[in-house]
Amino acid sequence: MKLCANSLYGLTGIAGRKLASLTVTTSVTASGRNMIEWAKSMIESMFTIAKGKKHNAQIVYGDTDSVMVSFGPILVADTIELSKRAAGLLSNISSCHETLNFEWAFMPFLLVGKKRYAGLTGVNNSLVIKDIQTCLKILFARLQGGLDIMMMHIKDKICELLQGKLDPVTFAITKQ
Repeated sequence: MKLCANSLYGLTGIAGRKLASLTVTTSVTASGRNMIEWAKSMIESMFTIAKGKKHNAQIVYGDTDSVMVSFGPILVADTIELSKRAAGLLSNISSCHETLNFEWAFMPFLLVGKKRYAGLTGVNNSLVIKDIQTCLKILFARLQGGLDIMMMHIKDKICELLQGKLDPVTFAITKQ
């Protein structure tokens, strides 16, 4: 379903194309939003202290085809186990016959905004950066040379931030 929805959105979501259709793209995003709300409701009601869990699960991010869950301050291995269990339970009771998959467990995790986040995966400590890097590449694209060096420096700073070695307030940009 994810592949079909993403394909439909890609074919119909660009104005000026022969197959552009606001009705189809609106329907695809509404269906995705409904699925996220359903997953949120199910996970947050099944994984609670009242039902014997150590912490209440909380959806911290959901967009298009992803749901990110915080199971509280627990070990990464426990987070992975609970995530896989949640994916299995929801896949079994989904009326759409949708299969949910566990993809990553981040520790730590930095959510900058919609579709912009970074984290170290709990399995092999690899750094996953979504769209933060793209923004930075655009900012530095006009500079002559040194882009790779700057990107390495920025990645290092993101790692330090995620490891708690830097204060996030340092990076706050406020409008006066």
